Parts: sequence; C-alpha cells; structure tokens
Amino acid sequence: MLNNKKIPKGWEIFKLGKMSMRYGENLPTSEMKEHGFPVFGANGEIGYNNNFNYENSKVLVSCRGENSGVINISKPYSFITNNSIVLEEEGEFNIYFLAYSLEVFDTKKTVSGSAQPQVTINDLSKFEILKPDLNEQEKIVEVIKPLERKIELTQSLIAKYENIKQGMMQDLLSGRKRINEKGEWYEETSFIKVNEKLIPKSWEKVVLGKEIEVLSGCPFDSELFNENSEGLPLIRIRDILDSSVETFYNGHYEDKYIVKYGDILIGMDGDYHINKWKNKKALLNQRILMIKQKEGSKININYIYYFLKPFLKKIHDITPATTVKHLSVFDITKAEIFIPSLEEQIEFSKILENIDKKIEGEKENVKKFKELKKGLMQDLLTGKVRVKV
Repeated sequence: MLNNKKIPKGWEIFKLGKMSMRYGENLPTSEMKEHGFPVFGANGEIGYNNNFNYENSKVLVSCRGENSGVINISKPYSFITNNSIVLEEEGEFNIYFLAYSLEVFDTKKTVSGSAQPQVTINDLSKFEILKPDLNEQEKIVEVIKPLERKIELTQSLIAKYENIKQGMMQDLLSGRKRINEKGEWYEETSFIKVNEKLIPKSWEKVVLGKEIEVLSGCPFDSELFNENSEGLPLIRIRDILDSSVETFYNGHYEDKYIVKYGDILIGMDGDYHINKWKNKKALLNQRILMIKQKEGSKININYIYYFLKPFLKKIHDITPATTVKHLSVFDITKAEIFIPSLEEQIEFSKILENIDKKIEGEKENVKKFKELKKGLMQDLLTGKVRVKV
C-alpha cells in the first residue's frame, strides 16, 4: 500500500481496480502458425496466428506459470492469450509509463500459489501505483525510452553474434569447413560415410572417456550448508549458467572437488546446461559434472567445450522422462566421436572464443544499461526526481 508514502505534488495514488482488466483468450497450440499476427502469452511474444483480438498495443501482466507478474507490451494487431491479464488504460496513461510503473512497484508481489504461480484480476485490482498527469507521464517516458532502446539494440547485436557462432559451429563441427595451418578456411571435399553421416576422411575416431576426465560432484552434507559466506562457495545446478552462488559449505572436502575459473561444468538434471565457470574457486556439488583434459589427450579442452553443447542437446532430446531428465557420466564417456587434428581444434576454438568474448562484452553492456534504467525508473516513477513539463 502506498498510503504512507510521500506523494509528489500533483500526483495521485492510483489503484488498478479503477481500470478495466480482463484475461486474454484461449488459443490451442494447434492453432499457432509460422506467420501471421503476433501471439502474446506468459513469456511475451510466442508465435503467430491467423487472427488478432486487440488492434492496439496493450500492457500485459503474465498471470500463469513461473513468469507470473512479469510485464509485457503487446504489438498492434496481436492475439493475446489467457496467460496474460490485459489492462485497458482508456487514455489515462501512456502505456509505457504504465508498464514502467508496474515494474517499479513490482507486480510480482501479487503472485499467489507455489506449485502453480498465478496472478488473478482480483489481486491485481488492489495493486497501487503513482499517477501524474498525462503530460508528465510522456516526459518521463521520453527520458527512459532511449535507454530502453539501447538495451534492445544491444540484445539484437548479441542475437546476431549468437547466430554467427551457431552457423560456424555447425560448419566446423561437421567438417564441412576446415581451417589450415595458416588459419585459413577451406571447403572439405573428401568424406567417408559413418552411420549415414559424412565425416572428413582425415578425422580420427576416439572414445571420449579415453581423452577427458569426467568428475561427478560430491554429495556434501547439507547440514553444513549456509548462506553466510562461511567456508567455500558451493556450486549447484542453478548456478552453472551465470556463475553465481548463494550457498556455502563449511566442512571437510577433497581437493579434487575444487572448481577453478574456466573449468567446464555440466548440469546432470533438467536441460543439461553446460558452461565455463567464471567466478572464484568453489566446490562441485552432486549432480554436476566437471570436465578435464587428460594428459596427452588428442582433444583440446576448449574444443570439447564447444563440441559438448550440441552433443548434450542430442542426448537430451532422445532421453525419455516423465518429469526431469537425468544425465549419466556414461552418456559422455562411452561416446565415440570423430575429431580433426589438435592444431585444427585449437584454431577452431580461437575463432569461437573471440565471438564469445564479444557476446560477453555486450551482455555486460546490457547489464549496465538495465541497472541505469532501473535507477532512473525508481527516481522518476516515484517522483523523487521530477522532469520539466
């Protein structure tokens, strides 16, 4: 409730129940199309349909699933599904101002349910924001929008680099394109057929388990876990992608379970996430694998990192599961693969590492822009800082 907050002069507390709200319409998955009018669900834009149910852009609150409470703005002529609540601002709000306000005052506070999170119209109707006149709303949006545009452009650049990287990986891992000792690319012309797949004739077959070490994490005693930074950070599956930790372990451990910066980690449950650890040393918890290069190995450790990404996706796709999918050490160590020379692997890895550095740099820029936007929104949408009208 905002009753106890200091309200800027000329502003008012606005309860969302004053505006019309409704759920979107049900849309069976079978009716999704590859082209047409954009469809908005709980995760934003999710596909296309032959029809639209809203002519104008609308502010949406995701109302079902893990993204409940997240704010989206639909495009004109969109189909909005019943996984979102549609806010009918009726000319009282600039839609961007409304969306920013809902984010700042945090609509996730309206989420209920643990097994199946949701937001109901009844709960959302009690949610309050601060409302200046329309002219001041538009001036505030003019300040925030350029920063938001920077975020969008940088994210588009990241997507472009990701697509370039994906194309290179497909070409290089299949052997369709090769790299010579001078670092020059050339088209491969000599292949052999193995299990209906074309493999460069010069590539060598190896068993992964003979070239890499695969260490499974330790089932540390949870009684010794803490969130007070006592002991060493403990890596859990949820920590793999962003190299962040919340849990610490303050007990005995073997040195082999220490993870260092740059070590390759794989989650054994769920989506089989793989990433290089980018934080200080930590401990390898159970259900996580760490990949190391064996002495005298024919496989470069950076090459195996890029190879394992599509390899794990294939395993994931064919692994049956009723709930969560599980990966075993044997799934990796038993695999027989074909590889180019060690020198070519190194050149291959350098190319992809350079793209990864660009992607990471742009991701840092997005992070900085989002922090700036967050601070700016907090100041402007609470009236702490006023704009000239």
